[in-house]
Amino acid sequence: MYNWSIWNVERDIEPGVMVLNTFSGAGVILTHGQYQLLKNNTFNELEETLINNLIENGFLVPYSPSEEASLYWSLYNNVVYRSVYDELFLTLIPTYRCNLACKYCFEDHHYLEKLSDVPQNERLEFPMLEKFIENYYNEFHFKKARIVFYGGEPLLFPEHFLNITQQLHKWLKEKGVNFSFSIVTNGTIYSERIIDALIELGLEKIQITLDGPENIHDERRPFLSGKGSFNVIFEHIKKIVEKNVNVIVRINVDAHNTMYVQDLIRLFKENNLLSQKNFSFYQGLVDPSTAGQSWCNEYVPLKLNDRIPLIGRVWSKMIEVTDDTQLLIGLNGLNFGVCPAKIHGAFFIGPDGDMFSCYSLVGNKNFVVGNCREGKVYPLYRELLFYGSKKIIKCIEVNCPYLPLCNGGCFYHSYAEYGTPQEIACQRKYFEEVWLRAKGSIYEKIYKEQTGRKTPLYRRRHKDI
Repeated sequence: MYNWSIWNVERDIEPGVMVLNTFSGAGVILTHGQYQLLKNNTFNELEETLINNLIENGFLVPYSPSEEASLYWSLYNNVVYRSVYDELFLTLIPTYRCNLACKYCFEDHHYLEKLSDVPQNERLEFPMLEKFIENYYNEFHFKKARIVFYGGEPLLFPEHFLNITQQLHKWLKEKGVNFSFSIVTNGTIYSERIIDALIELGLEKIQITLDGPENIHDERRPFLSGKGSFNVIFEHIKKIVEKNVNVIVRINVDAHNTMYVQDLIRLFKENNLLSQKNFSFYQGLVDPSTAGQSWCNEYVPLKLNDRIPLIGRVWSKMIEVTDDTQLLIGLNGLNFGVCPAKIHGAFFIGPDGDMFSCYSLVGNKNFVVGNCREGKVYPLYRELLFYGSKKIIKCIEVNCPYLPLCNGGCFYHSYAEYGTPQEIACQRKYFEEVWLRAKGSIYEKIYKEQTGRKTPLYRRRHKDI
C-alpha cells in the first residue's frame, strides 16, 4: 500500500496540477482528475505506468506511520555525512586580494588583512594543503576530490594559481583520486594559455559575475581605479565560451538592479550566448554585509523575508525573457543541492591557512573552524554541524515539506538576522511565494513545448552540491 509523500508540494497551473517532490527532486504534471484520485488513494482507476513512475520518483511511498523518521535519517545522512567516505570538497582561496571594488562585497579586504596579519604578497601554498589533504586521505581514503577556487580574485596571480593546480592534480592522480575543479572569478583576467592548461588539468566550469547591462554593472563592480569592468568581462566571457568548459554567469541582485536583469539576458541573446550548450546563468541574492555596509543599508533588506519581493520580481523577468526551459529548470534557487556548510568534510581554506565552513563567513575571525598550517580542526566546526542537525529536527517537528531544500536554513542568514547561526532563518515563505510560482511558470512552458505527450513530465534531482 502506498501513500502520498509528505514531501510533495503542489501548484495549480494551466494544464492541471504541478507536483514537486522536494526530497527526490522530481516534478510531474497531472490532470486535476489524476491528482484527486491520487490524493484519495484511489489507484485502481489510474494507469499502471503512471503509478510506477510516481513510486520510482518518490511521489508515492510505502505506507508507514514513521515515514517522517525514515526520511529524516536519509536526509540527515545525505546532508551531514555525504562526503565523508568517498569525496573531499574544498574551496581554496589563493588570495584575499582583488582588483575590483564591488560596492556590496562581504569581504572587506583591508579588514581581512588587519585581522589575519597576512603580508600583502602572501598566497596559498601547496605544501600547506598537502599536509591537510594527506591527513584527510589517510583517514577516509576518498575516491573523488571536488575543488572550487574562490577569492579575492583567484586568478590575480595566474602562474602561481596554475602551479598549485598542477601540484594538486599530480598528488591526487598518484593516489588514484578523481579530480575536478571549478573557478569563481570576476572575469577581468584572461590568458588563453592558462585557461587551456587548466582545462587539461580537469577544469569543469568557470563562474563569472555580471550584475546587469554596462552602466548598472559598472556602478556596482568597478575596478579599484573606479573604471568600469563590464566590457572587459563580457569580452572574456565570449572567449571562454569557445573553450571546452562550462561558463556560468552569476547575477548578484538587490534593490538596485532588479529592474535591469532582463536587459542583461537580452544581451546574452544578442551575442548568441544562450544558444551555446556550455553557457548558463543564474541569480544570487546579495546578502547583508558589514563590509559593504552603506550599500547594503540602502539596497539590501536585513531579513530574508523582506527580500522575497525583490527575488520574486527577478524570477518573473528571467522567465519572461528566457525561452530555454532546460536552462530555466536548472537555475540556481530552483534546483536542488546541499550547502557545503552542512557537509562533513567540506572546508573553505584561506591563504593564511584559516578554515571556514561557510562562503559568507570567510574572513570572519569569529567563525574560523580550523587552520591548515596547524593541522587542526577546532571544536566550532563540529558545533556548527550540530546546529545544522538540530535545525533539521526542529523543521521535522513542524512538518515543513520544504526541509529537503533548505535543510534547516542558511547559517549566514541566521547570523545576519539573529547574531547567531543557531537560530532558523526560515525560508518557507520564499518557497511558497516565489519558488513554487516560478516553477509553475516554467512547467507551463515545458508543457506547451510537449503538447500531446501521453506520459507525465519528470525532472530528477541534480546530485551536485
